[in-house]
Amino acid sequence: MVSSYALAGTITPINQSTLLIVEDVMADVELMVLALEVADITFTYDIADNHIGCQRLLHAQNYDAVLVDYRLPGLHGMEVLELVKQSEQEIPLILVTGALGEEAAVECIKAGMTDYVLKDRLFRLPMVLERSLQEFELRRQKQANNARIRKEELSLETIWVEPVCRECLSLIQEPANRKSLQVSLVIAPEVQTCMVDQRRLKQILVNLLSNAVKFTEFGSVTLLIEPTEGAIKFSVIDTGIGIAASEQATLFQPFQQLDSDLNRKYEGTGLGLVLSRKLARLHGGDITLHSELGHGSCFTLHLPT
Repeated sequence: MVSSYALAGTITPINQSTLLIVEDVMADVELMVLALEVADITFTYDIADNHIGCQRLLHAQNYDAVLVDYRLPGLHGMEVLELVKQSEQEIPLILVTGALGEEAAVECIKAGMTDYVLKDRLFRLPMVLERSLQEFELRRQKQANNARIRKEELSLETIWVEPVCRECLSLIQEPANRKSLQVSLVIAPEVQTCMVDQRRLKQILVNLLSNAVKFTEFGSVTLLIEPTEGAIKFSVIDTGIGIAASEQATLFQPFQQLDSDLNRKYEGTGLGLVLSRKLARLHGGDITLHSELGHGSCFTLHLPT
């Protein structure tokens, strides 16, 4: 049996999702749907209760998640997992089952299933589904980000430092002017050229400068370039809100931002710093941070000479 239904809730914590429910008891399907509906989740879903129907749907339709009973007549949850893998869809597979021992649960997770919910605890299903969807979305973002960087080969060349830095500053001058921020460039006399991928250097500097302007309401943003032993430092210094020490350790992780109150004011995904640091490390360098809450920040790009 293959069926298709649609339900619409109000504002939801999950974007509209397309689900495949592999279940042979319609009463259980209705209870799953009700649990998601009560949580105001917007979704469409298909139902399959046998191997052929499940396989056909997985090859005909892209799904966001699969909800599957552990054991159906003629079909096992592990078989559904294999069908999902064969379809090359990287999506969460959640067991919704009447009973599952601890040993079986461990084996299912080790095999590649995402999570499980017991049928007498279906109130957990919306939370488990939302968490699984978020985890897989984050995984896809990381994979895309890493793949994009791996595909990029650095095109190293000797560049004049000052013109490149002035070009980067020109790109953030307008938003800085709207805040009446002073923008400065300070270059040590002994820094003239460096060997770098010019496009990537601009990408890193513009990201750091844009963040500095975004998080600074009063004062200044300065780009300071100076030599150190075996490297050149490009420091972006601001007089902005600063970053608490407890938050600095996770700042270079994907989707990590400042506390929730500030998130509402300063929007973004947090991927810019992740990409910038990876580009810096492709050059054999790094990005470091010195900041104090309420006293501004200094992000420094270290590039080897």
